[in-house]
Amino acid sequence: MTSVAREPREFRCESLLEGSVLHLLLARDDVLDIWEQPPRFRYIGPDGRPRWSYPDFLIWLTSGLKVYAQIKPAEIVERSNFREELECMRRDMPLEYADEIVLITDRSFAAYEARNARRLNQFLSIEEADADADIAGRLRALVGTTSIADLIDGAPDRGAAFRATFRAIYSGRAKPVAEGDITPQSVIVKGEIA
Repeated sequence: MTSVAREPREFRCESLLEGSVLHLLLARDDVLDIWEQPPRFRYIGPDGRPRWSYPDFLIWLTSGLKVYAQIKPAEIVERSNFREELECMRRDMPLEYADEIVLITDRSFAAYEARNARRLNQFLSIEEADADADIAGRLRALVGTTSIADLIDGAPDRGAAFRATFRAIYSGRAKPVAEGDITPQSVIVKGEIA
C-alpha cells in the first residue's frame, strides 16, 4: 500500500490544513517518510533582511528526493505575497536540506481527497486478511462496473468488506468511475492490478 511505516506513530500538525495534507501524503505510494516541523533555516527575504524559514514537513520520496513542504491557506498566500518569499527560500535553502521546495495550499487538492485519505489511513491500521482476499477475488471476477454495495453484497462482514474495497482502490485493484467521497454507493471498475 503506502511506503511510510505503519507502526503506531504520533504526528504533530499545527492546523487542520496540515493534518489534511499529512493524510494525503500518508496515502501516497511514493512517500517513504515524513518529518513534521523539521529544523528551520535562515534566508534573506525580498526586503534584504534575514529571516527564518520554518518548514511544515520534510518528505522523503521513494525516488530518493527530499522535499520541503510549506503548507499555507491560499488566502494567506495571495494576501501576503508569499510566493515571492518562497522564491527567496528556494534561493537560500542549504543544498543538503532538501532537493526542492513545494507550496501546498487548500486549493492544491479537493476536500473529498483529504477525507478519503483520512479514512484510508484509519482502514490501513486494521488487519483484515480474509476480507482483503475475498474482495481481491471478487474484483478479479468483476466485468464492467458495479457499486461497492453490490460488490460486497453477501460478504460475511460487510464493514470489513467495505474497508477492504477501500484499501483495494488505493492499491490499484479497483478504481472509482467518478471523483468524490468513496462510499458504498460509489461505482467502481476493476483496477490495473486486479
